Amino acid sequence: MKIGILTWHKECNHGAVLQAYASQEMLKKLGANPVMLDYIANDNNMDNAFGKRLKRAIKRLKPDALKVRKMLPEWNDEKVKKIADFRAEMFALGDMYSAEKGLDKVLIGSDMVFDFYEGYNPFMYGKNVNCDYIFAYAACFGYTTDELFETYEHKDEIIAYIKKMKALSYRDDNTGHLLKKYCGANNAVKAIDPVMLYGFKQERKLWAKHNNRMPYMVIYSYTYNMDTPNEIRIIKKFAEDKGLKIVSVGYIHTWCDENVNASPMEFIDLFENADYIVTDTFHGTVFSLTFSKQFAVVVRNNAFKIVDVLDSVGLYNRSKDPLEKQFKESIDYNCVETNIEKLRKRSFDYLKSQVAGDVQ
Repeated sequence: MKIGILTWHKECNHGAVLQAYASQEMLKKLGANPVMLDYIANDNNMDNAFGKRLKRAIKRLKPDALKVRKMLPEWNDEKVKKIADFRAEMFALGDMYSAEKGLDKVLIGSDMVFDFYEGYNPFMYGKNVNCDYIFAYAACFGYTTDELFETYEHKDEIIAYIKKMKALSYRDDNTGHLLKKYCGANNAVKAIDPVMLYGFKQERKLWAKHNNRMPYMVIYSYTYNMDTPNEIRIIKKFAEDKGLKIVSVGYIHTWCDENVNASPMEFIDLFENADYIVTDTFHGTVFSLTFSKQFAVVVRNNAFKIVDVLDSVGLYNRSKDPLEKQFKESIDYNCVETNIEKLRKRSFDYLKSQVAGDVQ
């Protein structure tokens, strides 16, 4: 069975690319022939209002930020190439979603595929997709709120196309709420991110570099984040007390001991072998949980994602605790892994039912 995948696999972001890879590999495990469908994204972000752009510009005028800006062009060029090389080697890349032939089914998800705050992309709801059987796996509405959805100019079109889908699953409770309230999707199933579902067990061995690094802590946070003096002081103190080198993975943080412009394979290796992880991203949190790592998390404007996943595995308090408290309290993975396995079963059963189900 040929199944197309529509997700943000072209983003220059380790989490986006690796969750797409995980979806592909899960479909293979279920006996399907997956193909990544191409797309052209509209990234007309609602966050581009003048006031918000001005705040970002001011933040990037700080002395350290000016240094980072000089480093970014070469860094980004290298990062784009590494992720593009990974996609070319590891993905079954197909034609445009509207042109790919012979599709039996199309999976839309995971990640923020339903989000229109960062640009309206109607193909992510199934519009003009060249297949009659479309289903969603762990889809997310992202920053979309009730208020935003109520007044959105494309609201009716979004609802109409989502209602045409054969089955729906969502990644977070906000998305579940919106699907049920506006699309009547009371049978939608909550599912975990493909990263957590797949687990990367083989890749953690195959992609290992067996490097001789000293014990280290991974910082996984976008450039210009995780840069307040207080955050830096607390993290450095903890790393010093534990004898850990501080390694920023994927992004530039000049206060770290080392910045690694990692390929997706190197990303997996660095997370797998880290002695501790500090992150403020969703996929940084998901990989930490999937690899059973001790980690601390800073929740910013992405609470709808991070708090949701932490709560689902029994670590809600960690989303509210300051870094100092998290550093003092180790995670008991006996309970966490039990919760993850329950979530895996529900998610796997849903995905299996869609792959095995009738195309009618």
